[in-house]
Amino acid sequence: MRTANSTFRELVPGAKRRDRWLSGLSAKHRGRYQFSRLPPEIRTVLPHCVIGHNSKVVFIKNSKAACTTVAHLMYRHDNGSDYSGNIHHAKDIESPFAWPTLMDRLKHGYLFSVVRNPEARAVSGFFDFFVTARNREAAKHHPYAGKFGILKHDALTNRFDAFLDYVGAALDADPLETDRHFRPQHLNLGHDHIELSYVARVEQLENDLREIGVQTGMNLLDEQDPKPRRRNVSGSDAFQITAQQRAKIEAMFAKDYEIYGY
Repeated sequence: MRTANSTFRELVPGAKRRDRWLSGLSAKHRGRYQFSRLPPEIRTVLPHCVIGHNSKVVFIKNSKAACTTVAHLMYRHDNGSDYSGNIHHAKDIESPFAWPTLMDRLKHGYLFSVVRNPEARAVSGFFDFFVTARNREAAKHHPYAGKFGILKHDALTNRFDAFLDYVGAALDADPLETDRHFRPQHLNLGHDHIELSYVARVEQLENDLREIGVQTGMNLLDEQDPKPRRRNVSGSDAFQITAQQRAKIEAMFAKDYEIYGY
């Protein structure tokens, strides 16, 4: 039987018991303990931020919404060259010790992110994890997703139905602990807890990045080739969903549709 407990979930970053007891003796444990006392809605966001070299611009990554593309553009802007490895490891601010500096930037800096039509984002996540399975975290889901029938050699539309069941079960269990690639976008961006300066859209990314450049002085586009190079493409563009699947996505991600105007 399919249950919420059958899903692979992403735990909100927290602290271990010893962090509390050792917080008075170690800066490392003190940082972790203090970080754990922040609201979970904030802790969900902090590990997925990139700070520009000018330290005023913060990009909040929203998985499956051009976050890899924009992170590469920020790296190239700051370093003058492309990054050859996993861009999400290029600027490692995921340590809980970095959170006081990052919190200051969230209060006083220029914050931007990118959102995507929830339907296209759901399809992209399905392909990235269960069809092409190119995502490095895909294997973590397979023992749980298999119970939903996602991995069966069956028609893609049936597998996508199972994928939506899988995501729905995770959201029913705990939206904040649902994998960030499938989690509602407003949770990835800390809506109601973090105020963004600009919310760009995948569908008009070039124009939005140009406007962000005007507002910040940080031009992320190549003047000779201004169209952003798409990174981590899932190959899902040709897949067509059914009306019933669309209705289910609209129900699961209703708040994203409302907030971001899709």
